Amino acid sequence: MPDITLLPPSILDQIVLYGFSTVHPLPPTGLAAIYTTDPLDRNGNRIKLSWTPAPNQPDVALFRIYRNGCAIGTVPVGTTEFIDPDTGGDVSFFTYYVSAIDVTLIEGPLSESICNFTQTANRFIDELRRSLKDSPPDPRVQRWTDDDLWLALRMAISRINAIPMNTNFNFDTLPPDLFAYVIVAARIAALRSQASLEAAKEFSMGVGGTSININRSGVYNTLLSSEEQAFATEIKSIKLNFTMRTVHGEGILTSPLPFRIRTFAPRQFRVR
Repeated sequence: MPDITLLPPSILDQIVLYGFSTVHPLPPTGLAAIYTTDPLDRNGNRIKLSWTPAPNQPDVALFRIYRNGCAIGTVPVGTTEFIDPDTGGDVSFFTYYVSAIDVTLIEGPLSESICNFTQTANRFIDELRRSLKDSPPDPRVQRWTDDDLWLALRMAISRINAIPMNTNFNFDTLPPDLFAYVIVAARIAALRSQASLEAAKEFSMGVGGTSININRSGVYNTLLSSEEQAFATEIKSIKLNFTMRTVHGEGILTSPLPFRIRTFAPRQFRVR
């Protein structure tokens, strides 16, 4: 009997047909993260992610991991863990997503996110993102990542604290009166960073007497100038009003009292 040589399966043998309205591939679920250590460096922390693949998807080939809006790696199907090798730099706050990729390299939607921000930080980031109208269904097309907005918020509260009278608020002790001004100051910081990016992306081209000039930094600068002027004018009055409500005044006597004080001295009675 002759030998039978089995040909390697083609990609067509791995494709599965799904219904027209079926979302495929489905994202993993149960995304979780823990801090762990590098076996070669016990003094540094790394973040280990784990997830559960969606069931009944035999044609899924890869999982792609995102950190702060950027893809940082892929792992083959059958692997449900990933150790982020680059969590020891200047950035200490992270937001992670995971997506599934099938054998035809179609990438599905993102999983639910997981992050190491505090509850207060998450609330401020969500409010700032809503004010910037930057909440698309797919986080991969957001203008600002969570880490970008967190930087803008820290710049905002630092700026407000530095305006006389100087204060020392943080996000947990911030009075409700100043919430809106932190959001506005953070908007200014976020728009300024985006304007810098748009200026760097300026593009000009001329073909056949027709010129094309793409520069959207002017739009952001217009928004910045109006918001900056209103903020700078109002925040000084707000800080002064807040200080007068919370600081108790002290006086200095500048005229003599309208009465005398009597004191007893040894062996005599004195009137002063």
